[in-house]
Amino acid sequence: MSDSDATVTRLFGGPGSGKTTALLDRVEEILEDDDVTIRDILVVSYTRAAAAEIRERLAERLDVSPRALQGNVATMHAKAYELLNLSRNDVVGESDKQEFCEEYGVEFEDEYGGAGRRTARSTTIGNKIIATSQWLQRTRRDVADWYDVPFNWNVEEVRLPPEVDPNAQEGNKYTPTWPSDDDRIDVPSVIRGWRTYKGDNGLVGFADMLERVKQRSLVPNVDYLVIDEFQDITTLQYDVYQEWLPHLKGVLIAGDDDQVVYAWQGADPNLLLDTERDEDVVLPNSYRLPSKILNVVNREIRHIDKRQEKDLHPRKEGGVVEGVSSPSMLDLARNVRYTLEE
Repeated sequence: MSDSDATVTRLFGGPGSGKTTALLDRVEEILEDDDVTIRDILVVSYTRAAAAEIRERLAERLDVSPRALQGNVATMHAKAYELLNLSRNDVVGESDKQEFCEEYGVEFEDEYGGAGRRTARSTTIGNKIIATSQWLQRTRRDVADWYDVPFNWNVEEVRLPPEVDPNAQEGNKYTPTWPSDDDRIDVPSVIRGWRTYKGDNGLVGFADMLERVKQRSLVPNVDYLVIDEFQDITTLQYDVYQEWLPHLKGVLIAGDDDQVVYAWQGADPNLLLDTERDEDVVLPNSYRLPSKILNVVNREIRHIDKRQEKDLHPRKEGGVVEGVSSPSMLDLARNVRYTLEE
C-alpha cells in the first residue's frame, strides 16, 4: 500500500506486450467517470518523442487534435517548465555553455551544430563537465561524487580523486593538493563555477527545473497521473513524483525493469521495483517477439537477481537467433540493417 490516499497501480509490460495500448486503455477507463475530463489527467513520458507518440494515439481515441492534449501529455521537464512559468530565455542554451567554458578556459563543442537538434554526444571536456553536473543533480549526489559518473576521464586532462590520481600529493585526504605546476582541470571547481554562472545569469537547466518544482512544492492541477517508462526515471524525477503523489486520487506507473535505456543519465530501475503501490498488473503476451527469440531472451535475463518476473508468452512461433562473437558496434549496426532489409 502507498502512504498517499491515491490508488497506485504498477503496470509491467515486456517487449511487444502492448504496454502503451494498456496504458491508453486505462486512461479511457478513468474518463468513463462522468466527473472526469482529460484536463483532470496528466500523462508523463520520459522523452519528447515518446510523449508525442502517446499524445497522437490518445488524440485519435478521443477524436481531438494532438495539440489540444499538449498540456496533459508531456515530459516531466515540460510540465516543470509550465509550472515554473518559464520562458525560452530562462533555459540554458548552447551559447550559455560556450560562454561559460570560454571564461573557464575549457573546451566546449556545440552538440546541436546550429541546426537545433543534437548531432552526437560530445566527449569534449567542457561538455562532459556540464553533463556531469546534471548527472549529479539527477541522482541527488554531491559534487564530491563527480568521479562516479559513467564517463571515462583522461588523467592527463583532469585531476582525478587523490586515491586514483598518481600526481596527487600525500596529506589530508579531505583537502587533496597537487604540485604547483599541475595545470590540469579541477572538475569539482568547474562544476561549482557552472552552477554559480547559472544563478548569476538567471538560467535554469533541465535538472534545475525539477529541483525547483520539488523545492517549491509545485503540483499539476490534476487528479490522475500516468507515468510511462518509469524504469528510466532518475532519483530527482522520483522525488518530484513523491511530491505530487499526496495530491492525487489515482496513479498508474508503467514500465519494464528489463528495458532500462537511460542508465547513463542516472535512471534507476529499483525506483520502479521498490515503489509503494496498491496493485500490480503484468501483461502476459509478447506480440512482437516470436517464440525462438523470446525463449532466448527469457533464458538470458533470468540471471538477474532483482527483477519483476513477467513470464511472457509469444503470440507467434518461429524466429531466428544468430550468435555473433565479440562484435564491434559497426558489426551490430550492419547486422540490424541487413535484418531490416530482408
